[in-house]
Amino acid sequence: KRGDVQGVSNYCPISLLPVFSNIYEKAMYSRLNSHLEENRIIFDGQHGFQSGLSTITAATQFIESIIESMDRHEKVIGISMDISKAFDWVCHGMLLNKLKYMGIKGRELAWFESYLEGRHQYVEVSHVKSEWLINTQSTIKPCQFGVPQGSILGPLLFVCYINEVPCAMSHVPADNMWLYADDTSLKISGGSQEEIEVKSFLDLANIQQFFTMHNLKLNLEKTNFIAFSTKQNKYKIEPSINIENNKLKQLDEMKLLGLTIDKHLSWDGHVENICTKINSGLYALKKMSYLCNIPTLKTIYFSHIHSHIAYGISLYGATSKKNLNKILLLKKRALRIILNLKNRDSVKAHFQDLGILTVYREYILQTIMFVKEHMPEIICTDKHKYYTRGRALVETKQHNLELAMKKTSLSGLKFLRMLPNNIKHNTPKEKF
Repeated sequence: KRGDVQGVSNYCPISLLPVFSNIYEKAMYSRLNSHLEENRIIFDGQHGFQSGLSTITAATQFIESIIESMDRHEKVIGISMDISKAFDWVCHGMLLNKLKYMGIKGRELAWFESYLEGRHQYVEVSHVKSEWLINTQSTIKPCQFGVPQGSILGPLLFVCYINEVPCAMSHVPADNMWLYADDTSLKISGGSQEEIEVKSFLDLANIQQFFTMHNLKLNLEKTNFIAFSTKQNKYKIEPSINIENNKLKQLDEMKLLGLTIDKHLSWDGHVENICTKINSGLYALKKMSYLCNIPTLKTIYFSHIHSHIAYGISLYGATSKKNLNKILLLKKRALRIILNLKNRDSVKAHFQDLGILTVYREYILQTIMFVKEHMPEIICTDKHKYYTRGRALVETKQHNLELAMKKTSLSGLKFLRMLPNNIKHNTPKEKF
């Protein structure tokens, strides 16, 4: 991990697993996951290692929920919670009891007990002395806690372990919490600043107690919050959010599942981060352009530039035109490198030739695909019963705030309306 190389807390153990065990793990993962899905055991806010869900679905629900609260003129904060070494402190006994409660019994439960128990660990330190590589090993000790890091089953078992965390909240609805494995985000809203401060104090204490009972520790130094507001309606006094006797740090922007979110949801900081990554990719692309042909350069482009642009564009694509133009200019520079063009040569006609979309078209495509995949969750079902020519069109909820009209769901529906009906209703998302 990052930090001092001498600090023990900056290291994370990785399990050395035999290849043959992966076969058993994959088979058991498939059965366990099917059991959890068929019986709807995992709570809806958990997006980690669930079919059809991802970091983007988690971030989209979190951000759209914040926008909806702001649209109702409520005070709203978003809290990002960090659990220290979450996978390493799972109590085996409690995990087995939870699996039993979920319906895993008999030989299957005994298999999981065998999977968790009997593992050992040691630390090896290497250093050079007089041009010789010296390896020093610690004594071997049993692993009394944790799920195997780097394993196939480990993340899903951790999801089962913390599945009841929403039950700890009594003042904030459970659907105001989103998780991706151990990455936990919480939205707290209310009619006044005092209300959200009281709600957060009570429920954060309950969540802290839940983690303590489950042998997990909340890292208060990395647990922080953002007070969201429009640029026109800012907080007069900054809210004070506390866990027990510790005051949480308030940020103007924070990292959430690979996205940089700011207090006004302008995405300025995130676009700056993307541009920095693109510039690094452009440097590599330029160096390789002297050695590689166009197909190889396209592969480098999609690996080192496009991947950064495409991730989360259905969310940050609602930013200002000025921000999107920054990315577009860098995209054009990449095309000039691939095609060996001069700085002033136009690349407008070459986007289609190379199979590369402009940043605006990429945003439209990704938002439409999001709506196609998650349409039952985001379309308003209050449709009239009378047949009219417009009845077949998807409908959207009404909003007051301009920011709400830029939500991924609404933007996707707007773009979807522009498509011909045969494409809109009959084309699988894979063919877009």
